[in-house]
Amino acid sequence: MFLYSGLSLPSLTNLTNIAYYSTLEKETSTEKRSQREPPILQTISAPYFQLLRKWLENCGQHHNCSQREQYWSTRKQCDNPEQYWPTVIFAGNPDLKKLKLQKLEKGQDYIVLSHCWGTPPDLKGRQKRKTEGFSYDDLPKIFQDAVQVTRELGIKYLWIDALCIVQNDKEEWKKEGKHMENVFASAYCTIAASSSPSWEHGFLERKLSPQYFQVYFGANGRYGRNVYVCDNTNDFSNDVDEGSLSGRAWVLQERMLSRRTIHFSENQTYWECGNGVICENFTQLTCPPERKQYVLDSNFPQQLKKSGYDSMADFFQFLFKRYTECGITVKSDRKVAISGLIQRIESTFKTEARYGIFSYFLSKLLLWKRADGKEKTAPIVYQDGEVPSWSWMAYDGEIDFISSSRLMVPDYSDLRFAPEQNLSGSLSEAELMVRGFWKRMLMVQVRRLKNCHMEQGEPKCTIIADGRSVGTLWFDMKITESFPDDVVVVGMDKSQQKDSKQTYYILAVKKEYKAPRWSAYVRLGVGEIEAQYVSNEGNGAILM
Repeated sequence: MFLYSGLSLPSLTNLTNIAYYSTLEKETSTEKRSQREPPILQTISAPYFQLLRKWLENCGQHHNCSQREQYWSTRKQCDNPEQYWPTVIFAGNPDLKKLKLQKLEKGQDYIVLSHCWGTPPDLKGRQKRKTEGFSYDDLPKIFQDAVQVTRELGIKYLWIDALCIVQNDKEEWKKEGKHMENVFASAYCTIAASSSPSWEHGFLERKLSPQYFQVYFGANGRYGRNVYVCDNTNDFSNDVDEGSLSGRAWVLQERMLSRRTIHFSENQTYWECGNGVICENFTQLTCPPERKQYVLDSNFPQQLKKSGYDSMADFFQFLFKRYTECGITVKSDRKVAISGLIQRIESTFKTEARYGIFSYFLSKLLLWKRADGKEKTAPIVYQDGEVPSWSWMAYDGEIDFISSSRLMVPDYSDLRFAPEQNLSGSLSEAELMVRGFWKRMLMVQVRRLKNCHMEQGEPKCTIIADGRSVGTLWFDMKITESFPDDVVVVGMDKSQQKDSKQTYYILAVKKEYKAPRWSAYVRLGVGEIEAQYVSNEGNGAILM
């Protein structure tokens, strides 16, 4: 993923590249000492699961990561029959082979599994899985391992999306999908199958074991000390951040909404919570003080909220850029795979969100462009209606942003989300309102470019005026249009307030149709241009 580029170990004198273990024992012969093995834990062993339980116990007693019940409405209003309770797997049956689905019981903790998607197992229908149960032996290996870990942690309930939500059922997903924020945020712990590329592969069996050697520090007395030194296996960036699981778009919000996660990688197991990352060999990793640290916040985005407007806007650009770099099997899931995280941000910042754009950061988030060097595919076809052209969710593939500078933004009346009651009058306008099209509308001022022409190129085009370059345009699709004369000014670089060649950040737009009271435009691309080449006056319009 992205968290730990530049990770540093805490001060361990000169042993920053090794993990070490030591025991205090009676001095014995060298031969006997060399036969001893260091306490490097093997998976599927009592000491291994004891370590996992200790991590949870320590976090619960000494950290603030457990204080998230505010996001789970049912835990405060659990006597209200209309409140949502997730369906979970009951794994606490004395018959270890017997499992069944049921509604989460009042006040019970549960584990959630974060995993790479696969082919759903051929089990009974969900209703039968509730009444009759199903067998542990019929589950894919990755789910069997999740059940085992849940039991070893002393928890009775487990949530796995593939089993607890009816697949290929639009109504079921519509009902369950809106609760993803709470499902992950309220879990006792998330277990991340970082080493499993598919459901057929479990995550508890490891191929590698640390290589070590023994150093003995003797003393003149009766006691000495054995220190076992092993190669550094603490590669969280490679094992987790760059692992196959973190390359899945859904996992970004699962990880950020989880208050604490146990990552099961090929090399070792890692604990992650708001206090950082602890390795299985007891080394603690720390995250550098930059925007990536906000992802670690077990109460996301409370730390980000304290950072100031510019830092927040910069982080959201970074977040959406990273999200679009992740793979997603069903392209039309681009909206829903991050919807829980967007809901959390929307409620925390008291700002409206539409299609991955927050009104509080409207100007900065409208300045997206499709990543250089990537194919410009056609817009995604969504079953529940089109995504507006001004949203980065309209297209598949990676995005970037053309500016992270501090911006002066237009007046509120010149650039804002369309309010629900704003458009009325003609039949066509009323019809748009009934259909909910207002949610896809931006109220904008459309201006004209003056005395410019364009030199085409890839990945960007140059705007020419007075015999020189005065700006740049990045088109959302392969260029088939003539030079666009119409633009929407999104902002101006704040550092250029007194510069005679101030830069406007713009959206290039094209008129789609004209209604009796307003004209509708669509976005063609994004760019920057010297302000003197943009008309001072504009016309009110709708950007769809």
